[in-house]
Amino acid sequence: MKTTADGAYVIFGGMTWPVPGTRLETAELRLRYGRATTQDIALAASVMAAYRQMVGDSEAKRRHVLRNVRAAMSPLHEKVEP
Repeated sequence: MKTTADGAYVIFGGMTWPVPGTRLETAELRLRYGRATTQDIALAASVMAAYRQMVGDSEAKRRHVLRNVRAAMSPLHEKVEP
């Protein structure tokens, strides 16, 4: 499992998932109040795609993904460049 240096995404099993955290919170505020950057819009699109994917996935796959996303949120997890 790898996480991007900014902590916005976790990469594992050939998949990339957005990670809740400061970067996502900042993007949400910018989108909500009209000062969104192109990066904020791309992050929001990836969250929408992740939601769509999770709704269609089996419970076992959702648990697998969430286990890895939560591990990436741990302060002990090392951040690496993609």
